Amino acid sequence: MEPTIVTSKWQIIAKFAIIFTLILVALNLMLYITDMQTKLNTVTTIVTFLVIAGSIFKGIQTQRDQLLGGYVSYGAGFKIGMFITLFAAIMLTVYSVIFITFIDVDFMDNILNEAKKQMIEQNKSEEEIEMAMKFSSYMKSPWVFAAGGFIGYMFYGIIASLIVSIFTKRVDPDATYNSLQN
Repeated sequence: MEPTIVTSKWQIIAKFAIIFTLILVALNLMLYITDMQTKLNTVTTIVTFLVIAGSIFKGIQTQRDQLLGGYVSYGAGFKIGMFITLFAAIMLTVYSVIFITFIDVDFMDNILNEAKKQMIEQNKSEEEIEMAMKFSSYMKSPWVFAAGGFIGYMFYGIIASLIVSIFTKRVDPDATYNSLQN
């Protein structure tokens, strides 16, 4: 007789939050090693969103099929997606602070230099560039940058959870029938 392993909803949420985090950390490190961190903004954004959506999809699907008897409501799916996102965003925020503080200490300067270069290419005036650089210098703290990243991940997670929950929901027909009987 094989022992049965009981999986809780929090184990599933943690598993897919960790997967979400590890993939994005690997992506970040690949971009860092290839010196492409400030270059592939659109591609990086799309890949990040797909990783978030994929992790949320698999997390909701796993919970639905393993713990919820094959059924999950739209709201419950959204909630699962948000918990996955919250846990991953916290881990990624800590990673961002460690990365900026210890691994790539010039990261913020490189971002500011790239932004300045783009403004020059767009023929922005000297005053506009100076004002933008002054404002951007307030964001130089690793914690401020990480907090912005946390907010960004949560925003993407909300959007992904709203979309993915549409495709993962399954309504229990017996529950609907039983509720009509009462």
